[in-house]
Amino acid sequence: MSFILKYLCLGLDYLLSFILLGFGAAGSVLPRLPVIPAIPDTPGFEIAAKMGLGWNLGNSLDSTNTDESGNMATGLETEIMWGNPYTTREVFVALYEKGFRSVKIPTAWYNHMDADGVIDAQWMARVRQIVDWAYDLGFYVVLDAHSHGDLSNPYIPTRAAEEATAAWLVNAWEQIAGEFKDYGDRLLFQAINKPRVAGSYMEWRGGLLSERHVTNRLNKIFVETVRAAGGYNDRRWLLIPTYIASPNPVAMRSMRMPDDGRVIVALSAIVPWAFTDGTAGNQPVKIYDESVKQEITRTMENVYRAFIAKGIPVWIEQFGAADKDNTADRAAYAADYVTLAAKYGMACAWWDNGNTREQEYSGNSFALLNRADCSWYFEEIADAMAAAARAAWG
Repeated sequence: MSFILKYLCLGLDYLLSFILLGFGAAGSVLPRLPVIPAIPDTPGFEIAAKMGLGWNLGNSLDSTNTDESGNMATGLETEIMWGNPYTTREVFVALYEKGFRSVKIPTAWYNHMDADGVIDAQWMARVRQIVDWAYDLGFYVVLDAHSHGDLSNPYIPTRAAEEATAAWLVNAWEQIAGEFKDYGDRLLFQAINKPRVAGSYMEWRGGLLSERHVTNRLNKIFVETVRAAGGYNDRRWLLIPTYIASPNPVAMRSMRMPDDGRVIVALSAIVPWAFTDGTAGNQPVKIYDESVKQEITRTMENVYRAFIAKGIPVWIEQFGAADKDNTADRAAYAADYVTLAAKYGMACAWWDNGNTREQEYSGNSFALLNRADCSWYFEEIADAMAAAARAAWG
């Protein structure tokens, strides 16, 4: 009987999720009155403006891999597993001089824990060193617990895995928040990067209704854990994602904010996919035109309605466009994206994974900065974003 009940509940979960997904899709494309944004004058939006133009240290501290036996790699060498060199202070100097004012440091922790869940001291020290390089230069720094959605990841937002995921989340953030408890407002914590169930049909469609509810509960647990960790953590700004950090209207409407006045929503909005992703379909879009800009605007308007208009601050943790030998179009896209984000009350951060078209991940080439010598692969794009950021935030 319990077996039958389990699958009846699962079937209902899927049915409700499909119905809501249909309504959300329709609502995102139907004609609507244009939004005339009014940005709240509150501390959360002040922080967003100060964060300004951001950049992700992607595929470095978040890198994982397996050895020949299929075991998860550990130790300091994981930082270079995905093709990037060891991070140096000069990386942040180059970014600051260009006009970037916030950096996200995606960090995997689960492969650096022992059997008792204790984070390796050398790994913690390395993360702290990199945070310090950016923080001491004046950046706003976002430190997360990065997951990859694969089956080795301990963060699984399902009812069945909720208890184990919550235990892992509490253990990890007690240690991380404790380590960084004396840092001030310019260090922010993000609960997780893209909470999702790997390989599920709804993984990239906003998740099941139950999965979105579990994500809300885990976000609340994260906030409570950090607040109890001592030092400045009782008032630190914290970031929490929607399911898969998606600007999907269903995912955004399902989000429930913790009862805490210093929380910001984190979204990944690499849109529209046909233009931004190097592997999208057989005919990826290379030209930046009005139709692409309209897709960005529609996303910003949806986010504005869901959060900004309700006084909830948002940070776009990831945006960007892969290289398709279309540098001028990407520069125009990047400048407009920064401008539109600011118009609707949000700051945003370019997803830089260090990959170029000549490297192994040829369809996923978001690199702007050459981390080996701190020169720019695409200075035209960085300059376009920096100019837009100066015009938006000064």
